Parts: sequence; structure tokens; C-alpha cells
Amino acid sequence: AIAGATRSLLARARAFAPSFVVDFVATPGRLLQFLRYLAVSVLALSVDLAAFWVLIQTGAVSTVFAGASSVMAGLVVHYALSAFFVFADQDTGKSQARLISEYAMTGLAGVAITAGVMFVAVEVASLPAILAKGAAVGVTFIAVYVMRASLVFQGSDTSRPALGGGGSHGGGN
Repeated sequence: AIAGATRSLLARARAFAPSFVVDFVATPGRLLQFLRYLAVSVLALSVDLAAFWVLIQTGAVSTVFAGASSVMAGLVVHYALSAFFVFADQDTGKSQARLISEYAMTGLAGVAITAGVMFVAVEVASLPAILAKGAAVGVTFIAVYVMRASLVFQGSDTSRPALGGGGSHGGGN
């Protein structure tokens, strides 16, 4: 019954969403991969928020700069944890150098998204900095996950074990 309901829901979704979106979401193991990515992101976000808070409290930089630069600190933590716990990086056929480069590019896209959301929220909408940061985190999280799962780690096994197992953490392929 659940399988039939799932097929029916996917059929209706295909009518409204582009097929690549439905195919992405319906990939076996995608939910578990997303949950692992969420857990890693929570840890990296704590680094991001701590850096943001320190920068805001010192008053040495603008809110927009603090928001964007704190994301960069979280990015370093996020790659190290994601490559091991979330994605089967060896399944992509890409060298570690290429994976790191592509991961960094999606991180920079995330920085740009964060800065844009922070600017609009703080400078245009006059929201408090912490609310702006919350909005930026949400928008950036979804956008960057989709980029990483569909571009950087395309071909990665979405059904790998939840803790480690399979990441190539040595030299290139």
C-alpha cells in the first residue's frame, strides 16, 4: 500500500515539477543521505554561528561581511565531515583535488547566496542580524546540498552506511 501511494505521489509530482527534480528526490537512499548531510551541517553550522557571533560582538566588520566570512569557516569543517560521513567520494571517479575544488566552488556559491540574503534581509528589509542569518542559513543549506549531491558527488552511492565506510581520503584517483 505504501509503495503504491509513493508511486502515485511521484506521478502527481511529475505533473508539477521538472522530471530532474522528481528523479533527484526519488533516488533510493536520498533521504538517508540528506539526513547525514543535515547532521554534518549542524556541526559545521555551530562553527559558522560561533564565528558570526564573535565577529558581530567585536564590531570590527559589517554584518554582511560577518555572515559571509563565518560561512567560510563552516565550509572547512563541512568538507572534512561530508567527504567521510555523507558522500561516497570514490564512486564519482573524480580525483580528490577535483572534488575539493568543486566542493569549494559550491561553498563559494553558498557564500554568495548568504551574502545576498544577508544584504536583502538587513539592508533592505531592516531585519535583525540574527533573523537575517537564520534566513540565509536555510536558503543556503538547500541550494548547496542540491548542488553537491547532483553535481559534485554525482554518481555517489546514496545507500552507503551512515558512519564512514568508503570514503577515499588519500591521494587522487
